[in-house]
Amino acid sequence: MYAGREPSCSPWRKAIDFPLSGRYNNQVRQNKVRGEIRMTYPMTIAGIKRELPLCKVADDFYIGAFIMFGDAEITVACAKELLARAPKEYDYLLTAEAKSIPLIHEMARQSGASEYFVARKGMKVYLTDPIHVQVRSITTQHDQDLYLSGEEAAKMKGKKILIVDDVISTGESLHALE
Repeated sequence: MYAGREPSCSPWRKAIDFPLSGRYNNQVRQNKVRGEIRMTYPMTIAGIKRELPLCKVADDFYIGAFIMFGDAEITVACAKELLARAPKEYDYLLTAEAKSIPLIHEMARQSGASEYFVARKGMKVYLTDPIHVQVRSITTQHDQDLYLSGEEAAKMKGKKILIVDDVISTGESLHALE
């Protein structure tokens, strides 16, 4: 089915190849899709039920993959819920590229913000006088670089910034954005 090394997130696996341990086993579901067993974790997010595919992060550690891309319903609901819980006073929204871009865009739209900032995962020619930090995310399994233009950083200096991310696992990405 896969050529070379198996991808770290492969929800379409046979149950025998997918050993799980831990306190959440009783909630893991096996759904038969196209003749194969799909291991998922049920979750209600902002009032919407979803089945998150389980993805291998380490030999004995799996996470439920929450991916907003392509799910407009969940993006709109999550933006509304996060804005309801966020501090009411902030000057700008900030996120890291890429999965949280639809979320921050929807939060800006719902809140009436005319501008938000995205820390890029690679250096771009349009980033003037960039600020650079390195971060290790649990979901990428290697160091990542984040870049923000000096112009954007200057706009944010001394302002109240609402940092947005789609998922918080270890907090390393949020720390890097700070």
